[in-house]
Amino acid sequence: MAFETYSLKKQGFHVRDQIEDYRKAHGRIPPNLTTLGIEETEAGPIYYIPSGNSEYKLYFGMPGTVGESITYSSGTQKWDY
Repeated sequence: MAFETYSLKKQGFHVRDQIEDYRKAHGRIPPNLTTLGIEETEAGPIYYIPSGNSEYKLYFGMPGTVGESITYSSGTQKWDY
């Protein structure tokens, strides 16, 4: 489980960086992850919730748990474990 969690965190940082690069290039956040070439599915593993043109949240479920997730908020620029 620890390796899966590490892998998801690493993916989350990568997606966050892609969103921020898009913001720098376009002056706003992308409307969805598909815009960045990332396939979005209901099964995840990572989810993107844009809020307006400037803030967003990323989250993914913790492997082997029910209802637990790791969330990134662009407003605070922090991950909540």
